Amino acid sequence: MSKIKFMKTKYFFSAGFAAIFGLFLFMAACKKENSSQTPAGKQLVTIRINDDPIPDLTNVWVDVRYVEVKVDTGRKHHEDHDYDHDDDGDDDHRDRDKYGVWDTVKVTPGVYDLLRFRNGIDTVLATGFASKGKIHKIRITLGTDNNVSKDSGVTKIPLSICENKPYVYVKVESQHIDSTSSNQIRIKLDFDIARSIKLKDGKYCLKPQIKSYSDRSSGKIEGRVLPSDALAMPMAYNSFDSSIAKPDHEGEFKICGLKPGTYSIRFNPANGYKDSVITGIVVVPGKEVDIHTIVLKK
Repeated sequence: MSKIKFMKTKYFFSAGFAAIFGLFLFMAACKKENSSQTPAGKQLVTIRINDDPIPDLTNVWVDVRYVEVKVDTGRKHHEDHDYDHDDDGDDDHRDRDKYGVWDTVKVTPGVYDLLRFRNGIDTVLATGFASKGKIHKIRITLGTDNNVSKDSGVTKIPLSICENKPYVYVKVESQHIDSTSSNQIRIKLDFDIARSIKLKDGKYCLKPQIKSYSDRSSGKIEGRVLPSDALAMPMAYNSFDSSIAKPDHEGEFKICGLKPGTYSIRFNPANGYKDSVITGIVVVPGKEVDIHTIVLKK
């Protein structure tokens, strides 16, 4: 999962999806969320998106059609574990069940190049007002205009949807929701491209792997890896979590949405440079760890 905070290049990457329900889709960094008056019985929801890259791809275009949130509108809301039996397959053909009601949030349908949203950069995916209550699931409906590229968009390679399932479900736990003000919340989603794209018999297919997180419940690692021609892809990992970053042209990278714990970072470079591993990086909630500059050797 590639992410960071404000890097030395000052890119803002709040890993995940953030949608301000009720406004408009836009691609930006460091934007203030809308503070317009919230209608009675509603809450303003914000969802932001970023990605985890895959090494040999320069573009990953994903066709987004709809974004919905599932809201428990009951007076007494359940705990996160109460929703474990809320089967995704049962949700496809109904608007409401015992776990809540689906609310559609405003999204500008279109094709988004997810590899633009890495190393601290994210975008607002959807924005709108949803019913007041506990949001515990997000559903994204994909279209068919999905492609990848290995040559910066010169050649587009078709990206089918694995198993022809256009619905993507994301579980949202309580600690992954940030309250930005009264009746306004923000949810961040991390699109793990490295685990979402499958290559079989020379053809790519998409099976999205997306997780929710918040800045207050997760940590970040940032740094710089040189030289640039090493084409190193840093991976932060431990026994229960892993995330990949794709450095920018100056070698700077950021990895966001990491669960608290102790991590190692492996640099797996090309062009004859040697692998390198840094261990003992302690990640705590709401903090960023700067590992500074790593210079790889041949």
